[in-house]
Amino acid sequence: MDLEKTIQDAVSSSIDTVLPGLMHGYIEKLTAKMEEVYSVRTYNLLEASRETGIGYKKLLTAVKRGFLPSMCDGKHYRITHIDLKKWMNSEKNLKIVRK
Repeated sequence: MDLEKTIQDAVSSSIDTVLPGLMHGYIEKLTAKMEEVYSVRTYNLLEASRETGIGYKKLLTAVKRGFLPSMCDGKHYRITHIDLKKWMNSEKNLKIVRK
């Protein structure tokens, strides 16, 4: 019985030390892939408004003033997912500072 417990403890200890290192590399690769996919995802202003719950006019104002990076596709503005996320985080930070 003591031998089995010793072996189980040794195996458990080995797993606890090895597994986090393996998972860290996997999570890093997964995160990089997700960022790659989301970096090419774009929204027009109406889609961005629906996705975030932020008003269309507020987004349009931010784009026209240069606060929210965008590109023009004909007569429509396109915003990347990453830029929208960064702008939303900066807006949250500004609201915290203003209070």
